[in-house]
Amino acid sequence: MNKLNLLTKLALAGVASVAALTFPIKAEASSFIIDDFNRAPDSPTIPSAGPPAVDSTANGEGVSSLSTIDIGNTVMNILGGGPWSREFYADLLSGDEVQTFVCYGCQEGHAFSTTESSNGIFEWRYTGSTLDASEFDHFMVDYLDLADQPIEPGGVIELYFDGELAAQSEPLPGEEQPSLMLPLLFSPDSVSNVTIRINGVEGLNASPDNAKLVATPEPGTILGLLAVGGLGLGLKRKNKVKKSS
Repeated sequence: MNKLNLLTKLALAGVASVAALTFPIKAEASSFIIDDFNRAPDSPTIPSAGPPAVDSTANGEGVSSLSTIDIGNTVMNILGGGPWSREFYADLLSGDEVQTFVCYGCQEGHAFSTTESSNGIFEWRYTGSTLDASEFDHFMVDYLDLADQPIEPGGVIELYFDGELAAQSEPLPGEEQPSLMLPLLFSPDSVSNVTIRINGVEGLNASPDNAKLVATPEPGTILGLLAVGGLGLGLKRKNKVKKSS
């Protein structure tokens, strides 16, 4: 092995060690899946995750419906330290009817109105063992259209921890928003109730999917990697200059 190449590798290893100390990297697997809306692959075919919550009266009370969670789906039943229950909620604000449910065939949540003039609020409520959310800083969710039906602009997605607003989007455009990332307003170390809410607009046809809490890399981590990469390129170029001379 060329002496210069050996020195280069040793230098890079040393810098990488220093960078790891100077720019600490967060632990891997820093995510908690709230709901992937999936049926376990080895479970028998189930058409839906339970009866929908349907509200056809604009009285401000709304309608709730307990939802079946596939017992084979370990994402919902194991993560967080124990079983979690799920409940749908639909509240008609104006129009004729709104409803929400989870379709295991689509493997998505659904929130929609039966007429273009209907407007509502839709919620997926989760209750379970205590969740430590202190390591997370963002809420991520896919905001998709429903069966290729257009999404009306203006919908807002919100996240609640034990009834307190934890994340909120700006009014969304009338198009799909995969991997929508919302910063958490606070990250408590003990949460037993999590709610995902869509404040709908007239004619809303939207499907949430892959809702989870995530911890994004710290800025120092990225800077550290850039510094190591830059030094490596510099040493390599210096070696080439020496060889050519």
